[in-house]
Amino acid sequence: MSLSHLQCSSSPHVDIPTARCRLLRSTIEARKPIGYRVLWCFDKRGASWKNHEGRPKLRASSLAEDTAESDGSTCRDSILSVITQQQAARVQPKYELEKTQRLVETAMLAAVGGVVYVLASILKLQSYLGYFQPMPVVVSAMRWGPAAGRKTMTATCFLLLVLQGPLQSLTYLLNQGLLAATLGAFWSMHVHWAISVSTGAMVRVGGMMTYVLVSSWIMNENLFTIALTQVYALLDQMNAFIGASGAPPPTVVLVVLGSVLIVNAALYIFLMHVLYTVLLRSMGFTMSGLPSFVERAVFKRSVV
Repeated sequence: MSLSHLQCSSSPHVDIPTARCRLLRSTIEARKPIGYRVLWCFDKRGASWKNHEGRPKLRASSLAEDTAESDGSTCRDSILSVITQQQAARVQPKYELEKTQRLVETAMLAAVGGVVYVLASILKLQSYLGYFQPMPVVVSAMRWGPAAGRKTMTATCFLLLVLQGPLQSLTYLLNQGLLAATLGAFWSMHVHWAISVSTGAMVRVGGMMTYVLVSSWIMNENLFTIALTQVYALLDQMNAFIGASGAPPPTVVLVVLGSVLIVNAALYIFLMHVLYTVLLRSMGFTMSGLPSFVERAVFKRSVV
């Protein structure tokens, strides 16, 4: 039987029981393979519905729709790949932005440190602002690491070199800069308080001795001799007070002078550690612990 006498339709509209047509159509569609279509045709001769299975001869519109669909999926895949590459490429500008932010913060903190030191020098407020002058360098080290603290100290020294000359810049470096960079590095690495206090005390003593040496060279006068003379006079008065006879030997004078410097520096650094622990914790930074009695006295809590 040729297909010339078959009338194709999408749904049967003849006087055949509907249940039979639906059952036959569902059975055929369940059996059809992928890629095949079922065409319902009305047989004019036999007055009955038959099915014709096979690969359809697609019309031009169907071919165009399939081609457009495949092209659309390929286009979507290419667009998604481009978007993924762009998102991966945006990671590098974020890193550059962080570097810029670190540079700007370092410069601003260095400027603040230089201005505070200049105002303290002009207004004679070194004794009142001595504990707060290292703050910019310490904050820079706590935010961006020890390297940022050293860069802030260096930038502050160059700023003071321009504003007040080399002597004030060197004074800041020996008395404040090196100590601030050392403490900032130790606190950012969460070193134990005993190590940071002892190392900070040694750095402060070394800076003081170097400052005295440079000042002696500039003023053309031996300041070490003056300091030893003062200690010798103090020990002589103590001997007279306790009723001892004889003069103190030079070795004892040197030991007493060194002990006084070390004790002074250790107390200064310990007080700085306590003060900066309170300030930096209030800013949201994490600090190394303090002795238990200090934690109980300052923060009103017990430490295990």
